[in-house]
Amino acid sequence: MRRLWISAIPLLVAATLLWADGLGVVVKLAEFKAATVSGKMRVSWRVTEQTGVRRFILERKAAGEEQFREVFQTPPNPTGNYEFIDEDLARSGLEGVIKYQLLVEGPEGRLFLKQIDANYTTTAVRRTWGSIKAMFQM
Repeated sequence: MRRLWISAIPLLVAATLLWADGLGVVVKLAEFKAATVSGKMRVSWRVTEQTGVRRFILERKAAGEEQFREVFQTPPNPTGNYEFIDEDLARSGLEGVIKYQLLVEGPEGRLFLKQIDANYTTTAVRRTWGSIKAMFQM
């Protein structure tokens, strides 16, 4: 009996993270991740069910910022696969832990789905190139 209980714990945790049901929407979030690709942050998510969804909203908060701010929104698509390339990170000079949170908007309002943390640092070459470009801007 004890072994059954221990193996059921991850399943219960996964179920609470995968399903969001409320405000007139049902969403099954299968995946939500962020990774640095070519100096930019790639945020992607995949849903296997999206009933009543008007749009998905992605918000970001960098170290030192007090509040999340909206960086992307998209209506639902039939594939359930979504991607956002956060190009503002390199331009704004933000580094460190970047928090992204995914929300869904339904007929009765917004519902929080999940939050993830991602580490972001610009390379020395990118910083140097940015400094060189800044010297020649008028």
